[in-house]
Amino acid sequence: MEEEPKSGRKRRTKDRNIRTDNTQRSQSSSNNDSNKEEQQQEREQKETQKQSSVESDSSVIYKSFTPGSVPTPFDIMYDMETQDPDDFLTFLMLLTHPLVRLRCITLVPGSQHQVGLIKSSLSYFAPNHSVLVGAHNPNHPKSCVSSFHDQFFNAYSIPAYSACLPDGSGAEVLHKTLQIYPEATLVTGAALTNILDLFQKFPGTKLKRWVAQGGFAGDNIIPKEERLTKFDGKITCATFNFGGNRKAAEFLLGAPDDVIQERLLVSKNVCHGVLYDGSFSNFAKEVVEKRRENQLGDKKDVLKMINDFMYERKEKKGPKAMHDPLAACCAIEPSVGKRWAKVEMYCERGQWGAKPATEKGRNIWIIVSADKKKFAEVYCMLG
Repeated sequence: MEEEPKSGRKRRTKDRNIRTDNTQRSQSSSNNDSNKEEQQQEREQKETQKQSSVESDSSVIYKSFTPGSVPTPFDIMYDMETQDPDDFLTFLMLLTHPLVRLRCITLVPGSQHQVGLIKSSLSYFAPNHSVLVGAHNPNHPKSCVSSFHDQFFNAYSIPAYSACLPDGSGAEVLHKTLQIYPEATLVTGAALTNILDLFQKFPGTKLKRWVAQGGFAGDNIIPKEERLTKFDGKITCATFNFGGNRKAAEFLLGAPDDVIQERLLVSKNVCHGVLYDGSFSNFAKEVVEKRRENQLGDKKDVLKMINDFMYERKEKKGPKAMHDPLAACCAIEPSVGKRWAKVEMYCERGQWGAKPATEKGRNIWIIVSADKKKFAEVYCMLG
């Protein structure tokens, strides 16, 4: 506690000193605020300069794949979910495509309803299949199956599916498949939980090729003329599949090349420009009509089923972005991606971005642009 002043004079002197001190503190505070504002402006200016310099960065390594660079037919493992329709469209494509041999399906989160959906579909579209089905969590309390799938089943009187158990965990099924088909390509269209489990539960696992739907390439990677308007000006962006399990994504993207030899990332900055729209629907219809005469009497024309159903959906809900189908088509024919950039991926505040990689960097390539005509041609080769 302060000592009581002994005289009025002393009190007045002290009062003046206090007022002077307060004035100085006020001026100091004002100066500090001003300095903070100047520092913030400097930081913003530096960030702007940084982004501008990144946009004009010529250090990005680009490449294009030679058509037919992947020997076919080849083995594929597909990791998927069942909320977005395009995962199911990708599953049907891979199941019936003449250039691939679908060896296993793994599901996230892996409910018994999801397993039942896939096993029923396998039995209906490929009765003699030997495709294994794995699930991360068969005890998941929710079905995690969107109404799209029920509508598709009902439209073609496909027998209703029921909940059932998988052939093993996602990691177990992937491991078993790789033991038999060590050069199988992994295509992922979901959070990467099953893939992380694979590497953690089975040390020494190696992948020859991983094609992922996920990630983002911003203005520092994508040339101005190849950017989608909705992403112009962005360096990072949230992305569901990588963001669904960041730890798994960072582990897989950080693995050395002797663990994962090649990584192709089919990111949303391109996927959002590849749509199931009128143009795609018309092309699919032409393909169906041209090969109708060659169809076997009892063979299910899966492309016609998909196209008819998606056309009705498009008329009601508008065009549908083809995220996973684009990734799968890039796995089958990498030249579906017109150009690819060699990158290092990073996550900042929940958003993903890409930085240019050097020649000695990991063998990770992110899609820059897509050949929509070639995509339609590859996709429409399905059964």
